[in-house]
Amino acid sequence: AFIRLINYVDGDKRYILHPRGIGVGDIIMSSSDASISIGNALPL
Repeated sequence: AFIRLINYVDGDKRYILHPRGIGVGDIIMSSSDASISIGNALPL
């Protein structure tokens, strides 16, 4: 699996597993308000 470096708005940086269909400059969200799309994470 490939990994991707994510830069958060607050300046924090983390690595995630690279989802197919995500490119440089794409915005992903991890929130209960996030839309259902590739790369976004929602609570179960």
